[in-house]
Amino acid sequence: MVGKYGIKTEQVATYGRSFHGIAIKYGGKTVANCASCHGVHDIRPSDDLKSAVHIDNIPRTCGKCHTGANVNYAKGKIHVDPTKREAGPVYWVSLFFKWLTISVMVGLVGHIGLDLFRRFRRRDAAH
Repeated sequence: MVGKYGIKTEQVATYGRSFHGIAIKYGGKTVANCASCHGVHDIRPSDDLKSAVHIDNIPRTCGKCHTGANVNYAKGKIHVDPTKREAGPVYWVSLFFKWLTISVMVGLVGHIGLDLFRRFRRRDAAH
C-alpha cells in the first residue's frame, strides 16, 4: 500500500514516538490511532479540503476526543521528528535537553568519582 501510493513511512515512526503512540504501546484503550484522525475508507491527502486532517478540519477532527479543540490545534505540526532540523523549535529543545541530560549525568558520575577518590585517600592517610 505504501509503495503503491508513494506514502511516506516516517509518519508511522513519529506516531510511535508521540503521546498517542506511547499510550497505545502501554495498553491505552481510548487513544487515537491512525484511523481516528485520518479516517478509514475516505483517507485523503492533508491538502485536500475534504480531508479530516486538512488544516481547516483539524479542530473538528481533534474535537472528537479533545473537548474544546480550537484553531490553535491546527497551528502545530502533527508528525514531528525531533531528530531532524525541519522540526524547528522542537529539534532545538530536544537537542538542548539531550545535552543537558548528558552533561548532568557526566557531572554526577564525575562528582561521585571524585568523592570516592577523596574518601579512599583519607582512609589510606588514616592508616
